Amino acid sequence: MNIIRLLLFLLLIIFTIVFSVSNRKLVSVDLYPFPFVLDMSLYLIILLSIAVGVFLCGLSGLVVALDERRDDYLKNKRIKALEDEIEAIKVDQKVKALL
Repeated sequence: MNIIRLLLFLLLIIFTIVFSVSNRKLVSVDLYPFPFVLDMSLYLIILLSIAVGVFLCGLSGLVVALDERRDDYLKNKRIKALEDEIEAIKVDQKVKALL
């Protein structure tokens, strides 16, 4: 499994290098409402866009995972409280049966 991951990683690196070499042309990026114009390589713009997208996707996944973890914690706490209540009722019934 590690060999497959290594091969996929190497293929990704090779693809990135070939892509970068093929798209070295400078492109002007105008940030419309602002008076900024950036001259950057095309590959850099595309790779930065992909990186920002991956980061934002990971961040949203983290938020969802933390929310689910919080829900699980609250549900487990509720389950424990209900189990304790059931045990208290069982003890109560045993005491009443002895009387």
